[in-house]
Amino acid sequence: MEERKEINFEDTEVALGCVLSELAEIREKLDFIVTRLGFDTIQLKPISLEQAADFLSISERNLRKLMNEGEIAYYKRGTKVYFFEKELLEWIKDGRIGTIIERMRNLNRRNKR
Repeated sequence: MEERKEINFEDTEVALGCVLSELAEIREKLDFIVTRLGFDTIQLKPISLEQAADFLSISERNLRKLMNEGEIAYYKRGTKVYFFEKELLEWIKDGRIGTIIERMRNLNRRNKR
């Protein structure tokens, strides 16, 4: 185990800088691991129907309608319904409508075929 040294008032600024630097490095490594392995907390925590409706800024009734129409994926155990925020974000992204420039490019590509 590393021996701890006493810090004088004059050394406080340098010591704090070292600690912050070490913390930033640890955070960077953890972010890399989380991203690489796909273990971000938004992916792992199931949320209720009420929370999902709030997350999407829609009513629970509207969310149930989307579920019944097969528009949005969900999980069910007994009578409880669950969602994952990551999948809700993906659902939102799937509905992306491109800019006018993107749509024109796609139209031009289709016309060239």
